[in-house]
Amino acid sequence: MPNDLARPDHDSRVVAEELRDVLAETLAGHRVEALAGRVARLIEAYRSGSVPASVILDDPVTVAAYAAYRMPATVAALRSVLEQATVAVPSLRVRRLVDLGGGTGAAGWAVAAWAPELEQVDVLEQSEPARTLGARLARGSSVAALRESRWHAWTLGLSARPGAPGDVADLATLSYVVGELPDALRHEAVATAMAAASTVLVVEPGTPAGYRRVLEARDLLLGGGFEVAAPCPHQLDCPLVGDD
Repeated sequence: MPNDLARPDHDSRVVAEELRDVLAETLAGHRVEALAGRVARLIEAYRSGSVPASVILDDPVTVAAYAAYRMPATVAALRSVLEQATVAVPSLRVRRLVDLGGGTGAAGWAVAAWAPELEQVDVLEQSEPARTLGARLARGSSVAALRESRWHAWTLGLSARPGAPGDVADLATLSYVVGELPDALRHEAVATAMAAASTVLVVEPGTPAGYRRVLEARDLLLGGGFEVAAPCPHQLDCPLVGDD
């Protein structure tokens, strides 16, 4: 890969340190015992593999626990995926990001650490406490696109298009989202991402169930006229199916 496509390591370290610091500052206002109890509930919910019957991030303490437990790991996972995307699609440049079901905004932090050209971040999330905390965390960044990120109330099933204004974005992310949705809303989420951006990134856990959801999204993207960079970087049926 040509050197001019490499991403700056220094900027990524700065962003990671800022996220660590703003999380520490924010979590200092919560009792450890309360956060630990909510983390245990979140772990149980995620490990069950079932579709939640209600909004998981429904109160400020649960959202804080989620940010402590999930956000650093999600940012790291997305950074890894983005580095692979650089190899798969060397021309990819992200000036505008739309993060669908963005929670507390992990995708914005990951893209900010990876894409120095980032100018605008729109986060669409149904949970008001998650939007509030995510916006507060983002304001602690030195990256202008994060500090000035826009947070939109958005619930699948009510609108087929994202509430973020403006032209089509460079990248739409569905990060650990489709696994929390029933089938009909999974399809709508992917369709919304296709309408929002020229490139769509779907990230799910590395499990057989997560992989099946990625393949399902792949089929929907192909049906929508998108070209697939990964997995199976071609437009034919993926040969790796079942419980691989």
